[in-house]
Amino acid sequence: FPVTILTTKTIIVGSSEEVARVHDLLMKVKASCDYAGYISISKPQTYDAYYLGTTENLADVVDLFKVEEIIFCSRDISAHQIINWMGQIRRPDIQFKIVPEESLFIIGSNSKNTQGDFYTLEISLALNNSLQLRKKRILDVLLSLCFLPLLPVLLPVVKKRLNFLSNILSVLIGDKTWVGYVSHSANTTLPKLKKNVLTPMDAYRNRDINEAALNKINFMYARDYNTGKDLSIILNGIANLGN
Repeated sequence: FPVTILTTKTIIVGSSEEVARVHDLLMKVKASCDYAGYISISKPQTYDAYYLGTTENLADVVDLFKVEEIIFCSRDISAHQIINWMGQIRRPDIQFKIVPEESLFIIGSNSKNTQGDFYTLEISLALNNSLQLRKKRILDVLLSLCFLPLLPVLLPVVKKRLNFLSNILSVLIGDKTWVGYVSHSANTTLPKLKKNVLTPMDAYRNRDINEAALNKINFMYARDYNTGKDLSIILNGIANLGN
């Protein structure tokens, strides 16, 4: 019987030079991908059969070619741009990967007779997962219900007591969430959350952090989210539950 090999519809995003290098590596390691073509940061000067468009057309190309895997070349694409596209293209069946610059490639092999394995850094945002969002909502409700009988203990600790009572009600009815992003202009590219009381910054003592670092903190919160992370932030920020 014939054996059907499952392949992934793949496109690469980057300059034509970097795309060619990454594509060559994929071919050498015989990656199980169906290479549809590439998205360039600028139009090529000569005809290229694999050219699918510029980065402005990325979302359209993904839909048109039913893309399942997008490989970004980090030499040509900034982390902010990659996060932006990941926020815009929210299909659960798409895998996002980043290929570091040439000097950072991880190429290994099991023996001297093999071409080697090609590794990339896979990225997915946990907060794009509906199950994680449901867990987050359940945690919000449970914590709010626990806070009510503990008010005699918590009120002397919380700085803004009236706001704390208001926050408990707002979280219970779904208008707020206990933990969310640090206020930042780049948040529009991340999965949307309700207005928050605390942020990941409440787990840090040093609040003097630049814009790029704040963007990274928000991204890591969305990427690595779990209920334990929220609990840790809340325990470290009990005094600020009245924010």
